[in-house]
This record gives sequence, C-alpha cells and structure tokens, in this order.
Amino acid sequence: MFSSKIFRNLFFSYIIIIFVCLFVYTSLIVYENHIINNERTTRESEIISDEMNSIVKERFLYAQNIVLDLNNSSTLKQLYFSVVTNEQLNSYDILSITKELQVKQTSSRLMIDEVLIFMDAGNKAYSSSGGVINLRDTYTQQDADFPYFKITTVKDLFGLENSDRYSFGRKYLIYCDAYTYQEGSKIGTISILFNIGTLEEDIEKLLDDGYGVKITLDDEELFTIGEVTDLEYTKASD
Repeated sequence: MFSSKIFRNLFFSYIIIIFVCLFVYTSLIVYENHIINNERTTRESEIISDEMNSIVKERFLYAQNIVLDLNNSSTLKQLYFSVVTNEQLNSYDILSITKELQVKQTSSRLMIDEVLIFMDAGNKAYSSSGGVINLRDTYTQQDADFPYFKITTVKDLFGLENSDRYSFGRKYLIYCDAYTYQEGSKIGTISILFNIGTLEEDIEKLLDDGYGVKITLDDEELFTIGEVTDLEYTKASD
C-alpha cells in the first residue's frame, strides 16, 4: 500500500514536470514567433515606408527638373525679356510658352494637373492648361524661402480670392520655386500643382491588407489610407 502511494505520487510528479516542460517549451515557441513576427512586420514597414518615401521624393525631383528646364528654356526667355524690358509678347511667343508648359504637364504621367508661372506684381499667369490667365488680383509672392511644398489651394497660397478659375480653388500639393532665366534675377514664381488623388493611388498600391498610412506635410495631414492602429512606424522624407 505504501509503495503504491509512492508510485502514484511519483507518477503525478512526472506528469506535472512533463506539463511544465511542455508549457515552457510552448511559451518559448510562442515568444520566438512573436519576436520573429514583430521583426518581419518592422522590416515590411521599413520597406513600404522607403517605397512611399521614394514616391514623394520622385515628385520633388520631378518638380525640380521642371523648374530647371523652364529657367533655362530658350522659349521661356522671351517671357523673361518681356518683363525685364516691359514689352508685350506677341501671340506666337505666348503660344510657344503655353505649349512648353503643357509638355511639362503631360509628360508627368498624370502626377501634375497644372504648371503655372506668376509674374511678380503682375496680373497675368501663364498656364499649361489654361493659356494666359488674367488675374483680378495682382500676384504677390508670399514670404517664404524657395523652394517649398504646400498643401493648399492656389487662391489661399497667393491670396487670389477673386479668381474664378476652378483649379485655383482646388486643393493640391503645390511646389513653388523662383522663376528666373539662366540664374538671372527672380521675376516670378513657378508653381507645380500635384494631383493629391494620384499620389494617394500610387501609395495605396504599395499597401497590403492590414496596413494603413497617414501622410503629413509640415504637421498638416494630406490623406489617410486604411485604419490607424496602435502599432505605428514613422518615416520622414528627406
């Protein structure tokens, strides 16, 4: 009877030890899988963030190239000289200028809705999609260092509240830089209106199920895709 009781105690002790070992082993496996999944999620987030950063940077570089091309364009020099000499452009020069702006817009693969040139203290704008636009308000450059991005409307950015042009009242990611000719004096502003919807679509293509993203510029939200979760990964564009 005594030996039988000892055997039962030993047997149950072995069972308990086996269950404890299984529990510890299972816990270690679960913990390792958790660490591996977190590392995988972090890595995937880094890759997606880098790809999104590239999409935004692509627009910045594209805008820089447009400004460089326009500021060294033999066609656009006619506009520069007309302002410097205070002479009127003829119809051929105006058509050539707007055609060149149109080429810059259409070559952007739908990233850009409009390329504009505003002349300092002038009442006209030259547009890739609207030709010569007569402004009711005199254009005044805002107090900001070139170049810069803004999430706003052309109306609000430049205080053109009396303009009825549709694109001036629509929200864009707007890139602005100085208009010169071959590094001459600044006599205006080149504004490039990036379509926010196209940017959102390009970024959405990168996201797998379960991923969400919030794009901001200078602490202003541009758009949000997906659901905001407790796990966040932040990436700042250069």
